[in-house]
Amino acid sequence: MRIMIVDDNIDAAESLSDLLELEGHQVEIFLSGDSAVTAYDGDKFKMVMMDLKMPGMSGVEAIRQIKAIDKNASVIVISGNTVLEDLEEVSELGIKALFRKPYDVNELIHRIHQESLSG
Repeated sequence: MRIMIVDDNIDAAESLSDLLELEGHQVEIFLSGDSAVTAYDGDKFKMVMMDLKMPGMSGVEAIRQIKAIDKNASVIVISGNTVLEDLEEVSELGIKALFRKPYDVNELIHRIHQESLSG
């Protein structure tokens, strides 16, 4: 499955990318919400893994714009800095799951596998 990782923390993004590539996925990293929205294509990316707190466009706004492009976009939020308002908003946008950093790698891989089977 082709996955888009959106995180301004390059180390976190690369670690997740390495993990997903070991699981057989193709991954592209984007360091901002703006660049992710510009590059998003539902035919190309089957899943988006989005951080919420980033400079410039927030993850919440990026998810909103990606969902405007493709209402069926499969989005998993991975964030260390979460506030209740952001969580409520992304839940209303129809995210597939929320993982708080540091996350359980096995749970994350299991969830991605479930999504790849359902989509």
